[in-house]
Amino acid sequence: RHAGPATAEIHIEYGPAQLTVSVTDDGQASPVRPVTPGVGLRGMRERVTGLGGTLQAAARDGGGFAVRATFPLDGAA
Repeated sequence: RHAGPATAEIHIEYGPAQLTVSVTDDGQASPVRPVTPGVGLRGMRERVTGLGGTLQAAARDGGGFAVRATFPLDGAA
């Protein structure tokens, strides 16, 4: 919704100790314009941390935006 015309890529890494989901796009975000956390990013962070994980979300150096969520798997925490 905020990226404008863009394509997105989703990458999933699954291992014995954790699950990582990354989403990147080539939209209009830029490191020059800081991201103002809104309800969407805040809500994602609350959900991820509520499951014991971490969330990183930021504009990419080459343009676009990246979100990476990492979750510990049962028995790994």
